[in-house]
Amino acid sequence: GIKMETIDVDGIKTELFVKNRNSNNDTLFLLIPGNPGIVEFYIDFINQLSTMMEHKYPIAAICHAGHVAHSTEKGSYYSLDQQVDHKIKFIGDILDGHNLFPNINKFILIGHSIGCYICLKCKHRFPTNVTRVISLMPTIRNLWEGLDFHIAVALNPLLRSCISIVVHYIPTSTKLKLLESAFGNHMPIDIVSDLSNKIHFHLVENIFYMARTEALYVREIDDDILEVIESHSHDLAFLYSKIDKYTPAGFAEEMESLCKNGTIKYTTNEEVEHAFVIKHSMDVAQEVFDLLPSSDNK
Repeated sequence: GIKMETIDVDGIKTELFVKNRNSNNDTLFLLIPGNPGIVEFYIDFINQLSTMMEHKYPIAAICHAGHVAHSTEKGSYYSLDQQVDHKIKFIGDILDGHNLFPNINKFILIGHSIGCYICLKCKHRFPTNVTRVISLMPTIRNLWEGLDFHIAVALNPLLRSCISIVVHYIPTSTKLKLLESAFGNHMPIDIVSDLSNKIHFHLVENIFYMARTEALYVREIDDDILEVIESHSHDLAFLYSKIDKYTPAGFAEEMESLCKNGTIKYTTNEEVEHAFVIKHSMDVAQEVFDLLPSSDNK
């Protein structure tokens, strides 16, 4: 199964979910989530992908800084740039032999939403060690355009704090019922229960703060990311959904013109939404498996 480990990344308490740790393979599949950067959402997806790969590869999913159950850095809020630094430090620690994954010297990065932005920045920093980046519903440009009005309003600092306080004081039993209603039967009850216990003021504040910096900074494609797309297109794959409001019509076509030797495609199942982990983990795991080089999925 998947085991949750709590590690230290540059002094920041970080939750890491790991599957197949004892694999002798030298390549780590590393999932970098969207926002919220709560890895429990991706457990079914990780299990499905691991099964398709016959559990041959270690898979890890790292939470975002500050997106943990009980933060020891109360009052610390992490911007998008700081989240990038957090993941670069994590990968660097592994390559420097900090005993996290002693056999690992290569990475296949899987990003979701803003996690794709972070993955591509990591590819820029480690162009040789990161051998492939698979971007799922990538939000790497014009993010503000996809925000609903009520979300844009909620990113106001004062409203952000008010909402965080309200959420913090909602009884856990009520949070559980709300989450059960949101996910229906699509997520195991034990995971939903864990999530209801995890939500607190500082976590919600960090989710909103990171979202605000995303909306402010993700406009035109970042220069580092553009360099990766132009110089390492053969290592890149982008998966879009036709009903994803965060990646409007035309984004995939534009990426095809930029990423000459990459793989750009839409989900086969046209009902896959931006938050695919709620209903379509199996579909997207199959898409990711099909996007792997034959040496990695056989």
